[in-house]
Amino acid sequence: MTNIYIEKVRPNYNRERDASETCVREIKALLGILYTIGAIKCNHRSTEDLWKIYGCGVDILACVISEHRFPFLLRCIPFDDIRGRDIRKKIDNMTHIRHIFDLFVNNCKNTYTVSEYCTIDEKLQSFRGHCSFRVYMPNKPAKYGLKMFALVDSINYYTLNIELYAGKQPDGPFLVDNAASCVVKRLANPILNTGRNITFDNWFTSFPLADYLLQNKTTMVGTVRKNKREIPPEFLISKGRDLYSSYFGFSKNKSIVSYKAKSNKIVLIASTMHNDKAIDMNTGEKLKPEMITFYNSTKSGVDTMDWMTENYSVARHGARWPLTVFYSLLNIGGLNSMIVYQENTQVKKTRLEFLKSLGRQLMEDQLKYRMTISSLPRPLKTRLQNYVTVEREVLPQKLRSSNRCAFCERAKDKKTTKVCTNCIKPICRDHLIEICPDCFTL
Repeated sequence: MTNIYIEKVRPNYNRERDASETCVREIKALLGILYTIGAIKCNHRSTEDLWKIYGCGVDILACVISEHRFPFLLRCIPFDDIRGRDIRKKIDNMTHIRHIFDLFVNNCKNTYTVSEYCTIDEKLQSFRGHCSFRVYMPNKPAKYGLKMFALVDSINYYTLNIELYAGKQPDGPFLVDNAASCVVKRLANPILNTGRNITFDNWFTSFPLADYLLQNKTTMVGTVRKNKREIPPEFLISKGRDLYSSYFGFSKNKSIVSYKAKSNKIVLIASTMHNDKAIDMNTGEKLKPEMITFYNSTKSGVDTMDWMTENYSVARHGARWPLTVFYSLLNIGGLNSMIVYQENTQVKKTRLEFLKSLGRQLMEDQLKYRMTISSLPRPLKTRLQNYVTVEREVLPQKLRSSNRCAFCERAKDKKTTKVCTNCIKPICRDHLIEICPDCFTL
């Protein structure tokens, strides 16, 4: 798909090599570069700064691809087949990224088994370019961007399921209900009937949703908005109540607690996981119910995942919303892959160490390939030696019989048994050049 787009834009370039086709090896290297500059928190630095040979540049980047090739590839990755995009846009707002987005989500579901406690919440990927479903969220640091809903492991912050809010979809197979309860049902589908618990905030919490989850052997804990008609009026009144007092209500398999956290603040928590009036004595004089302490310990799964991914973000400034979504997927993938790696190997690494290692492995094949390019400038090949060593075949230095030197005039008819170790051309003593073993590897 990328090569189709490159072929389309090639007439805009004077030199054909400036718009040459790409391959899997180069795309993997591109991802490795993004992870590398994200790991060292240079994702917002200009390409020129990153590729500087001297000063504050990142040395390995120029060894992988050229300074001009990097932004060219980012511009040309379409994520879908551009030839049928106009038709698909009539039934899907996110057709530009749909294919790769679904592949990523399916891989997340099939790769890891989450713990018994999960969290559902929304996150905002910063974006200020043109997009029909860009949203404004004043409570988020970025304010403007693309909204996503995620199901995350509350313990290790693995993202199991994610959904991009694409606004009001056209009639067709991608038309979905964006109501809070419907979002939860879609996100929770992979863990239904497994006995797990989901924690979410008051935008998602409703008692019909709690019943639906219970029918599918899944419990929930969440804060409740005070306008829900199921809440007894006594649970909403703070006047006349003791500070840190709790009122409990029970109905079949559902529980609700009203806790007076401050003189004028009532906290409401609904739960289908708890069925008693247990108080967490570790909270001291505040006497918080266990429903509240459990909610506090599991509510921040998505927020923590978002903070961890943004701390080493690969996202760069741009006006293409599909690329912004792709950056978000890379960030989540970087965290998910580290969790899977640690679970399988029991090797503990910091996120910085893991991301740098991941970036290096993705660039490895491209580094080896560049080492074999004979036309590459010698200074660049010298720098490449710091990252990869390509073993060269040891060639014979002498011929069994004498041959005419390839560099002497024919009239001299100078014979020799020595040959160039690289091209096997006969060469006499007058044209030999002494070179050390380090330079020989070039």
